[in-house]
Amino acid sequence: MKTPHKHVELIKAWADGEIIQYRNNEDWIDVREPSWIADVQYRIKSEPAQSLKWHYSNARNTGNYRRLIEIAIEIIITTTCVIMSVIAIILIINHEY
Repeated sequence: MKTPHKHVELIKAWADGEIIQYRNNEDWIDVREPSWIADVQYRIKSEPAQSLKWHYSNARNTGNYRRLIEIAIEIIITTTCVIMSVIAIILIINHEY
């Protein structure tokens, strides 16, 4: 039985219309027609994360008040985590000196 190509799943995704990227040092570059070289790293281009601001705007415009509350809670939790991290760093720094 023949061994499948190393990038077979990515080739199928590309054939189905997904955008493929290859790794160039630390950057990922879009490639229109990949050459599927075995030593090259390829991936499906990921969707950019949508900001909380976008979600808030979308929820507000659609009248989705439950989503607005969920977003507010996400912001509160995120802010609380950041504040707690800063406090922990300050305590560690003060304890070392």
